[in-house]
Amino acid sequence: MSNKDYAKSKTNMGSMNIPTFWDNVAKGYNYQYMYNTLQLNLGSGYFSEIGHMAGIASTDWSWAPLLIDFDQDGLKDLFATNGYFRDVRDQDFTKILKEYMATKPEKFDCMKMLSMIPQTKEVNYFFKNAGGLEFRDNTTNWGINGGTNSHGAVAGDLDLDGDIDLVINNLNEPAQILQNNLATESKNYLKVKLTGPDSNPFAYGAKVIVRFGDNYPSITQELYPSRGYASSSEPLLLFGVFPNLKIESVEVIWNSREISYINQNIPHNGTLEVKYTDVKKDNNSPLYLPPAESKNLFKMKEEPFDDYATEVLLPHKMSELGPFFSKGDIVGDGLEDFYAGGSRNRKGRLYMQTNEEFILTHQPAIDKDSMYEDAGSVFFDADNDGDQDLYVVSGGNEYKTNTAYYQDRLYINDGKGNFTRNFSALPEILSSGQKVLAHDIDADGDQDIIRFGRQVPGFYLLKPESYVLINDKGKFENKTKELAPELQFAGMITDAVLTDWDKDNDKDMIVVGEWMKPLYFNNNNSIFSISEEINYCERLYGWWNTIEETDINNDGISEYLLGNAGRNNKFHPTPEFPLSASLEDLDKNGTFDLILTKYFNGVLHPVRGRGCLSDQIPSVKERFKTYDEFAKTPLDQLFNFTTDPQNASEFSNGFLFLSEEKLSFAPFIPMGQIGCINKFIQKDLNQDGFMDFIALGNKYEAELKHRVMTQIQD
Repeated sequence: MSNKDYAKSKTNMGSMNIPTFWDNVAKGYNYQYMYNTLQLNLGSGYFSEIGHMAGIASTDWSWAPLLIDFDQDGLKDLFATNGYFRDVRDQDFTKILKEYMATKPEKFDCMKMLSMIPQTKEVNYFFKNAGGLEFRDNTTNWGINGGTNSHGAVAGDLDLDGDIDLVINNLNEPAQILQNNLATESKNYLKVKLTGPDSNPFAYGAKVIVRFGDNYPSITQELYPSRGYASSSEPLLLFGVFPNLKIESVEVIWNSREISYINQNIPHNGTLEVKYTDVKKDNNSPLYLPPAESKNLFKMKEEPFDDYATEVLLPHKMSELGPFFSKGDIVGDGLEDFYAGGSRNRKGRLYMQTNEEFILTHQPAIDKDSMYEDAGSVFFDADNDGDQDLYVVSGGNEYKTNTAYYQDRLYINDGKGNFTRNFSALPEILSSGQKVLAHDIDADGDQDIIRFGRQVPGFYLLKPESYVLINDKGKFENKTKELAPELQFAGMITDAVLTDWDKDNDKDMIVVGEWMKPLYFNNNNSIFSISEEINYCERLYGWWNTIEETDINNDGISEYLLGNAGRNNKFHPTPEFPLSASLEDLDKNGTFDLILTKYFNGVLHPVRGRGCLSDQIPSVKERFKTYDEFAKTPLDQLFNFTTDPQNASEFSNGFLFLSEEKLSFAPFIPMGQIGCINKFIQKDLNQDGFMDFIALGNKYEAELKHRVMTQIQD
């Protein structure tokens, strides 16, 4: 039975929207954030979808951001002071100053220069926490009108009425006191006043956890009064309590790592005083179990390489995409070993597992190839002798196109874990790659290879070549044009998965990549061709990093986890307002110019400013004498493009699931969007019968001015 028929036999999902589908079929989702790693625990809870991330990234020149629950709904809101007396970083003033200094004046005219620096009074911001990492601008509603130059700010209950007031320091103006007029009937709070040991009487650094029972989230705060610019707030903690909830317990975790536990006489709308010397301490908390022993096998290092020397306008470096790992049993002892690919001029490492540890093996053949940049790799039986050989993809951006250092390598295992390179087994492969899959494509009993192109070095955005290599008694032939012609130049591929989604007993393929939409390749008698099995695919162009097959709700129907760039960046593309990129020789000087563009207030502009663009296209400086003039000029008046751009319209991390007899995409909830996801690990962590997921990611190779704000730490 196919997935489509199987789904029909269970429920008619064609008429159901996404939330209803998961409520009735998959039983929804519950997401947690644990130990700085995004853990998606699927099996209970709910599914939801939001728009952009928090929306608080552009509050101007902010000095004193304070996260405080002003309206006592259990969620911390944000207040930020703003202002700078003179905008000394104004680019046009910087240009004027440089020109003035170039005249070598005998006496620097300070007042003349100061008079040319723009002055603007800025508004201080209030953002209400709407839940789910979403904040709403409540500045006017909460009583701020007009601009100031504000710096420091402190918080405290000045009038002792149970809510938080503010004192704001303004430059060249009187300080402000903002009284919180939260209605009496709306107040629902707990104040916690701590008295620490003699060495720390105010208990700075202590953590307080307020709990409401197993079915409700707890609230945690740490006592650090020094927040904001040159400011220190009242040394107590005020908790807004979820409406209609009773506090079950309060835990105080002191700096000594001892814990005070209070579950009686907790006041409602009052102050709980906790003294370090008076309360019995519970030292058996699981929060402080000793860490498990670990061993650092090695530290990955990259040979310095300046991608921007030749590609000034890259959105991220293409020479630092690794390291990449693969696993396999190289000696047939039932234990998984692994290969860690090396960067350029760094040796790849093959580790063998014993019952106690991983041991680095000695591999002279691999060591000789340290000049290659190792990308993806796979263990498989290339010569059909019953042991695991190693295929390593050559990638990176360090060498010019079509050089020998992009040739892939095949290392043959002697059965004892010793590998030698077979130089004659592979055809010429000169595209920079990343991902490789091993599978018996032609069903003749041996393993073939699908090797994907990642980039064209020096020409970001061009589509590299991918390969289908058929195994003929240990020698591989390029059969891409015969077996998968649409794959050959499909795009900048990052990952792929072989899957029998249509349940016809052969492996189809889903491919993802940068500036690509997910591509579903249907396998028909070993011929792969793109099939429209994904709904609204034209809206799913993204910077996809990874894809993983799973069965979220144990119903026998596959879903696919997709890692993307995430929403926590400055681009926020949508199908209506995509992030775009073009590669053309705009100034006709024989070199290609990469231009990234996005919409600002509905008008298309370059992502990079006048300074960066003029490094690539010097005529920009001549055409636009000021930064202000350049910033106000829309894209269609800047450049004359002759080709259509490539677009990215979806940056959300999410998953593909069966809907209306096709695969549809649904984003993760906000916690799943705080950074890019490069890899998923599947494991039933809480042993409830449902598969859980750990999502890993970072973006260290991002261009400095455009790094994502928050990174999921691996």
